[in-house]
Amino acid sequence: MDLKFVKFVKITEVDKKGKHPVADIPITQPQKIRAYIDMGDLQPKNAANNDHGWRIAPELAAKVRDVLEDPDKLQEISDRTTTPLEMINAFYVLMYEINRNRQFALRAAQNSLDKEQAQSDYEREVSAARSIPVESEDEEETVLIPSKKK
Repeated sequence: MDLKFVKFVKITEVDKKGKHPVADIPITQPQKIRAYIDMGDLQPKNAANNDHGWRIAPELAAKVRDVLEDPDKLQEISDRTTTPLEMINAFYVLMYEINRNRQFALRAAQNSLDKEQAQSDYEREVSAARSIPVESEDEEETVLIPSKKK
């Protein structure tokens, strides 16, 4: 799931190239995301004449529909967002998933930074260890004696 935009496709129109119009709505504009959802098939209270053909990207639609059909997941969203269960709809599911994935991404980025820091510290320690001359207790110089030719 893209963490910056929610992709909507207008399935009722096609341009000259045979492509459907696309709207990428920044997740920072939840009101606009809700408006697009309300103009599509994910708003159950929509009358048929209010469906303007906007659909979220297929991979998001599949995820949202799976959650909407799972009472346990709906209850979890209700509990975590303190939204009454009867109010949970596609918009709430979508916003919940976006926020959850954003948190996962932030944690992964932090873990990556921690790993990079640990690697950097390790490499510094290795470099420091290599620059210190190693002293041996059995330090004896080997003297080479030329051989006598017969």
